[in-house]
Amino acid sequence: MKYYIFLILILFATNLNAQIAAVEVDKGDNKSAVTDIVVVFKMHVDIGYTNWAEGVLQQYTENMLDETLKSIDETSDLPKPEQFVWTIPSWPLKYMLENSSDERKVRLEKAVKEQRIVPHALPVTFETEASDLENLARGLFYAAEINGKYNLPAPRGAKLTDVPSHSRVLPTVLKNAGVDILHLGCNPGSASPDVPTLFWWQGPDGSKLLTFYWAEYYGSGILPPKNWPHKTWLAMIHTHENSGAPAAKEVAELLETAKEEMPDANVKIGQLSDFYDLLIKENPDLPVITGDMPDTWIHGYMSMPRETKMSKHLQRETYNTEILNTQLSQWGVDLNPVAIHIDKAVEGMILFDEHTFGSAMTHADQHTWKFYDDFKIQKSLGNYDYIEGSWREKSDRIWEAEKIIVPLMKRQMKTLASSVAVDGKRVVVYNPLPWERGGRVQFFGGVYQKKFNVYGLKDAETGEIIPVFEDYNLLSFNAEAIPAMGYKTYIPILEPIKVESTVQFDEAKSQLENKYFKITIDKTTGALSSVFDKQNNREVVDRNSSEGFGEYIYEQAGQETIDTYNKNYIKPGAEGWSTSFNFPKTVACTAFPMFK
Repeated sequence: MKYYIFLILILFATNLNAQIAAVEVDKGDNKSAVTDIVVVFKMHVDIGYTNWAEGVLQQYTENMLDETLKSIDETSDLPKPEQFVWTIPSWPLKYMLENSSDERKVRLEKAVKEQRIVPHALPVTFETEASDLENLARGLFYAAEINGKYNLPAPRGAKLTDVPSHSRVLPTVLKNAGVDILHLGCNPGSASPDVPTLFWWQGPDGSKLLTFYWAEYYGSGILPPKNWPHKTWLAMIHTHENSGAPAAKEVAELLETAKEEMPDANVKIGQLSDFYDLLIKENPDLPVITGDMPDTWIHGYMSMPRETKMSKHLQRETYNTEILNTQLSQWGVDLNPVAIHIDKAVEGMILFDEHTFGSAMTHADQHTWKFYDDFKIQKSLGNYDYIEGSWREKSDRIWEAEKIIVPLMKRQMKTLASSVAVDGKRVVVYNPLPWERGGRVQFFGGVYQKKFNVYGLKDAETGEIIPVFEDYNLLSFNAEAIPAMGYKTYIPILEPIKVESTVQFDEAKSQLENKYFKITIDKTTGALSSVFDKQNNREVVDRNSSEGFGEYIYEQAGQETIDTYNKNYIKPGAEGWSTSFNFPKTVACTAFPMFK
């Protein structure tokens, strides 16, 4: 019996029609001077959250795509301004083009060519501050490649949804890629930054990007708000998370509402760039915002600290690997190109930067929050296996990228070392940065059944002898003045040498000292009670501080802290968004930093 009920529930859920999402404030005002309304249809895309990510994507290539194509077909005989156009992030569209059935793909490609399904410039909704400049730039390739394949102009509009705040680097990245307008839609619960609805957002390089910030929801209503000062209004019409496109009937009803309420306005279904082009003709006087928006939505990354650390590492190592491959080719080394591997790793990193972190307890047909013994019982019964699996799916994005890049870089470093014109054993240190640098180098030599010891290294160019630390294959030493985007070669010294060191350790006093610093460790806390700079004759540690220098502090926040956070962060009227988790009053949870 339980089995049949489960099937009925699934069938019921998958047959729900997409509904246009809006909030009370979005009803708008028909008493305005607006002459043009540009209607842009989009869905809030969560690659996860309502299901496993792969489940969501499979849905995009099947019934959700069918419904979208149906809305397109059913409006194709209407005048062009009334024909349904579906805006979508570029990476899901790439996935759909690569994974749809042959029959669906033919119809999908036709819709793309006719610009009835339109990729905006960004690949997914992400958290900008968790990403990297190169990743942000690479993410723009998907839309450019799709449009280039079908001889369409590059996208000039970009859309981010749900996440309240983004980095000021976006205007620089997007404007230099040919994007003219960015629409930011905030979820209805999170506090929004204090910015105008429409403004020029100026990046660090001076680039100014037209930015539309809708604080109330992902998208707005069909009518402009009260006292809208411009003649052009952008009706960003959204459907709920992963719910699909609106039906043709809903589209018609929406257009009819606009025509009835504002009969003198021209109403057109189109793209974000259509709004930009009309607005610019007005020569609008808009404020210029030069500030940043601190990311208040960093919770997901903080729930995966190991993966986040690896992501930050790979955001450098991936492109260092690509740089080295190019340089090796220029230096005449015969090797295979790495583009296919780099692209796959970049895709994984971009999907890790995507703003959802697995399925949601509230949206993915899951159990409810349990605590104490009840939680242990439910977990032992496997009632959280599904949601925990979705978390693994998210973390796998970055581990899969690591599996590609780590061996690829290691193989290329071995190729570099073996190609250096030095006889016998050698150690090669490579610097991928465009400036000279030095520092501590630590690596495994990778010698099978090693039967020799390395007592030091000789700089192959200067002859300088450098002391090393060796533990079987593990070598560590100080490398100095490695050329910009170049390398240095060192010859291993296999016979004992005399090495002088200024390092002294007094175990009784818990002091470590060299010619630069004398460091004293507090045995009770593990903090540094003193760091004395011998070169400048001064104490670095503030001994009057209530917290030790380098002290590890673990804090747990109780219900009072959580309530204070919610009161300061959650929008008035949306308190249920946070309190629906039903934390018992005695449960301690980590509080997140508050920004506004």
